[in-house]
Amino acid sequence: MFGMYTQLMDEKDLSQKVRELENIIALQKKQLDEYQFLIESTNERLQFFIQQLRHDLQKLRDLQKILVPKQIKKIPGMEFSSRFVPGSKIGGDYYDIFPIKNSQSFGVILSSSGSHGLSSLVLSIMVAVGPRIDSCQDGSALQQATETLINNVRQHMEPQDEWHFFYGVFDKKYLRMDFYSFGNIGIAFQKTDRSAFESNEIQLPCITKESAPSFNQQQIQLDPSGRFILASPGVINIRGATPSENWIHFLNFQLGNGKDVKHIHDLRNHVFRWARKMSGPQPTRDQTVIIAQVTERAIRLAT
Repeated sequence: MFGMYTQLMDEKDLSQKVRELENIIALQKKQLDEYQFLIESTNERLQFFIQQLRHDLQKLRDLQKILVPKQIKKIPGMEFSSRFVPGSKIGGDYYDIFPIKNSQSFGVILSSSGSHGLSSLVLSIMVAVGPRIDSCQDGSALQQATETLINNVRQHMEPQDEWHFFYGVFDKKYLRMDFYSFGNIGIAFQKTDRSAFESNEIQLPCITKESAPSFNQQQIQLDPSGRFILASPGVINIRGATPSENWIHFLNFQLGNGKDVKHIHDLRNHVFRWARKMSGPQPTRDQTVIIAQVTERAIRLAT
């Protein structure tokens, strides 16, 4: 009798434990369903945000393409050639060439950032300080305009942002360009169209939010028929290119082998031929090249 009672108690305890276990399983299933619903709804919102981000980035890309000059303004005494190739992953190049008011000079800007957002910020601030940029007639005015622009941009940069920037003023009377260059902006020049290509020796760090730039003004002096080339980081910082394979060595190699680089459009095409060779037909980062050449008319204007 006692044994039967004990067996009934064991069965009762077992049934109770089974019910408790079933309740735990039901509760866990309910929590699992809630988590699954939360994950699915989060994924839906995440997909929406990703699509919205892609849409916004595409709008920024489209805006950038609109703002990049399709054709450089004609400036007496100078000939220009330029090309812009958008990157598949990193975009943010912008350039402009413009006459300086009431002078025989013109300004050149090449800006390159790692994102379309920073590029849009730079462009908006350029518009705000535009009158100062458009009226730089000497070195002190150039420095003041450059400092104003950079300091305004740095206030709104994010800690991870990097900005490569060139701003120069070319004096057609003296065939001289005073400029500031920060980061990996490629600068090469020929004193005449028959001499070898040279590069500037001083390269300053890129502009960031945390580090204040050093404003060291540089200068290029050309002779009649001389020319200069500017190239954005997407052209000069191609992974896999060794120092002996850089774009300037390539141009001098072409020049030494009798290749036709007399016309600046041919010269521009040679630069991009090298870039395609090193990075492939679709670069990951924006690529921009600007070439300017002094013509005989500039010499007549200066006399």
